[in-house]
Amino acid sequence: MLLIFFTFISGTVRTFVDIPAAQSAYQQEGALVQDLLKIGATRIYSEYWTCNRLTFRSREQIICSVLNDQLNPEFDRYMPYRFIVRAAPHPAYVFPLGSKQADILKHQMLVSSTHYRVYSFDGYMVYQII
Repeated sequence: MLLIFFTFISGTVRTFVDIPAAQSAYQQEGALVQDLLKIGATRIYSEYWTCNRLTFRSREQIICSVLNDQLNPEFDRYMPYRFIVRAAPHPAYVFPLGSKQADILKHQMLVSSTHYRVYSFDGYMVYQII
């Protein structure tokens, strides 16, 4: 019984300790959604977790398709999103700063003749094709 009590108390303490970090991440994510909407980046590519959170958080104002570490299509939870983003004339690429995808994309954009704008929003690099 004592073990159950201490396990319960430990979990409760950990939950309260994690609240500030969770709130900060939630606010950062909300700011990212607003920044993307301001620049008109409503069709984007990103990694799995970012895609799902941004699509949900924006109430599908932002539609996202998943790219893996080599910038190839990967698992989209809802396949029509892939086709919607692929059909967009000017998609944006949104990857966490320092991610493998952001590094590869930066290199690809530097050697490409594609015109784009670069933004740094809330811990993410955003490349918007123009």
